[in-house]
Amino acid sequence: MKKLLLSTALLNMTDALLTVAGIRMGEIEEANPVMAWAYAIDPLFFLTVKFVLTATAIILIPVLHYPLRKSIAGMVIVAFTGYVFVHGIHLAWIGLWFGVW
Repeated sequence: MKKLLLSTALLNMTDALLTVAGIRMGEIEEANPVMAWAYAIDPLFFLTVKFVLTATAIILIPVLHYPLRKSIAGMVIVAFTGYVFVHGIHLAWIGLWFGVW
């Protein structure tokens, strides 16, 4: 579980940085309405929200008791899967930007 959580955190951080880069380059828009709102306030606020949520998960999940911990573990698996998909989208726009395809 620890490796999955850390992998999800890493994917979250790289998603945040790639999203800011893509938006600034005019290649993408933030699809998540809540995070689009955070980005509209300020890109640094957007990054802070992403990093704080991830840090909170990394700190809290190991100390949670069994029923809640198991539910959150399921959510981490879903988040990991989602971030893998989102990174595929990032690779697509980066490839288009560099003229790879």
